[in-house]
Amino acid sequence: MALHPDDVTRSPETPTAAAPGAGGKIPGMPDHSGKTSLTIPSSLSTGKHQFGDKFFRWLATGAGATIVVSIGLIAIFLLIRAIPSLQANNANFFTSTEFVTSDASNLRFGIRDLLTVTVLSSVFALAIAVPIALGIAVFLTQYAPARLSHAFGSIVDLLAAVPSIVFGLWGIFILAPKLSPVAEFLNDNDYAVKTMEKPRDLEVSDEVTQYTALNGDMAKTADSLLLVRPDYTIYDEVRKTDDFEVFADMRLAGVGMVGVVHATRAIDALQRLVGRVELGMIPQVVDTVVYIEAGEVHTVYDVTTEVKVPEGLTAEDLARPVIQVADFETGTPAYEIYTFNRQVITVPLDDEAGNDTGVDRIAKQEIEREIRSVARGHVNVELTGQNNAIVYVEESDISYVIGKGGGRISDIEDRLGIDIDVRTHEDNPDAGGAATNGSGGGVEAEPAGEIVQPEITARHVVIRMDGHVGETVEVRADDEYLFTATVSSGGDIQISRGSAIAEELEDAIDRKQQIAVLPA
Repeated sequence: MALHPDDVTRSPETPTAAAPGAGGKIPGMPDHSGKTSLTIPSSLSTGKHQFGDKFFRWLATGAGATIVVSIGLIAIFLLIRAIPSLQANNANFFTSTEFVTSDASNLRFGIRDLLTVTVLSSVFALAIAVPIALGIAVFLTQYAPARLSHAFGSIVDLLAAVPSIVFGLWGIFILAPKLSPVAEFLNDNDYAVKTMEKPRDLEVSDEVTQYTALNGDMAKTADSLLLVRPDYTIYDEVRKTDDFEVFADMRLAGVGMVGVVHATRAIDALQRLVGRVELGMIPQVVDTVVYIEAGEVHTVYDVTTEVKVPEGLTAEDLARPVIQVADFETGTPAYEIYTFNRQVITVPLDDEAGNDTGVDRIAKQEIEREIRSVARGHVNVELTGQNNAIVYVEESDISYVIGKGGGRISDIEDRLGIDIDVRTHEDNPDAGGAATNGSGGGVEAEPAGEIVQPEITARHVVIRMDGHVGETVEVRADDEYLFTATVSSGGDIQISRGSAIAEELEDAIDRKQQIAVLPA
């Protein structure tokens, strides 16, 4: 039945339906003229809105405008802050793939890679989502039964209402474990490789993404890489303390690391970790050392750790964690690294330096250091066996070294685990041609190594060794051994004043002896 505008009766208020026969009309029922009477409230017929409706409209409009204005202000702020960098940029911002920001005088950066990834990911997302969304909409509105359309409509509303992070968590904890076999298969057949370079100059294929220091800080680059979790990362070059710390942090986080370190020997590259990384953690950070010389692989070492008595020592109570550096091909141990008397010592296990093995040299140094702590004159040490040594001292120092009832030398023997026979220099058959420190006509040899000028402060004697951080060195006075130490991360050696070593060093300085530092 069609309604004509003339058939509609308007009334200022909605009347109460009257009973039939009482002279009233029942809205929507035909009257005697055959027309249909339809009553419309005046509030709707006049187009007036209630206050609540107006308030909600104003609130919604204000909220939407606030979001738009906020985004606009953020865009303006970012643009203003970026203008100086954009003006200093020496590359095309939209087409360049470089991203070098470490040198403020030569900024070169562009967003082509980022823009390409963003556009492609958006296009692929739309290509997948739009057909599916349209298909679901057409199906629910045109073909699906009422019950099914209502149910699926609620699910679609839920997708729009729930934050996407909730579905992401569901994917991580529920879906991801189900897909792990697929990930393992891909992992076994292909690897994701990234680089960390400063400057970015490695020549690699297009499949390898190259990173440089973000805002001049490799730690920020590492934070970015840990988000994508590459299989392997090439770090070029690991040189400063910060580089070693970042390298160790990423390796311990589970990323396969390949670090480029410049050194004269393979063992020197490993020693550069000493003082920068906890000694016991070094095998977990570096398990293989590959030394390349003249473009060819020269040496390959395996690095492991074991609790044992160091090579050349026999006392069981001297057992300690020892880092073993062994030849990769033969498995023959080449070096041992461990702590001895609170010093980190690298001991070579071959005979390349002469008749004395590395253990013999370390033993001589430690015996000489102990004896010099109580003797005032020249000290010479000769090893006569694995656990025996002869110490030659000045005749006036015999009583000081032996001590009352032999107590002092016994204490030294107990600490070192070596039997020591104390004699004078006159009893030394090899002392005839030796140089002397006095005026006895001998010719003093020019001290080898790097000549240094120790600085005496209120609490320490400080030897500056910039450029030798992490290296184990010997300190000598006029070519006489004083002690062995490892250069700290600050590039110096600090000896507490009042200690026996500090007193020896200060005495040597007072006697105007030349202080030299040699690689241990």
